[in-house]
Amino acid sequence: MAKDELKLKIYSKIQELNIAINKDLFDYGYEILNQYILLLLFSIIISILLEIQKELILFYIFFVPLRKNMGGFHFENKKVCLIFSIIISIFSSKIIRAEIFVSEKWSLVFLLMLVNIFLLGCQSHPNKQLTKFENKKYKQKGLLLVVIYMCIGICCLDYNNFEIYNSIILNILINYISNFAMFIKNEFIFK
Repeated sequence: MAKDELKLKIYSKIQELNIAINKDLFDYGYEILNQYILLLLFSIIISILLEIQKELILFYIFFVPLRKNMGGFHFENKKVCLIFSIIISIFSSKIIRAEIFVSEKWSLVFLLMLVNIFLLGCQSHPNKQLTKFENKKYKQKGLLLVVIYMCIGICCLDYNNFEIYNSIILNILINYISNFAMFIKNEFIFK
């Protein structure tokens, strides 16, 4: 079955169930879902080849909630976005094992992210601007997540669980850079 046929079939079924959804919104969601499926499929295959499945899962456990609530940089080209996302996922998973971040000084990353959230909030894509209410809600969730991650990270550091600590620090750093890059893009490129 062709990709467009499947999409139309799913949309028709949703309409039959009397679920009100705008066709454009459905199409956007369908494309995003396809991107996530491809990302996970390629990332899982590569992680199996590199024997870093556990680290990939650990990476996504901490990455997805941050990205969902804090936003971040978006490429305009879907293929570039997919390739870059796979590279970031695999590279991050690969270095989770290394004890690069094992030091209390890396905990300053949490403070950096908290300041980032207070000053910049979450970053939305120009095609989907957040309302003030949505921005406030995501900002609160982001703050809560970083505080929770900070507590988990400190406990892991105390109990020498460096993989979880590394994953948290790495995710905070990636999200900070992504969020800041999107802020620059929104403020200076799209204006």
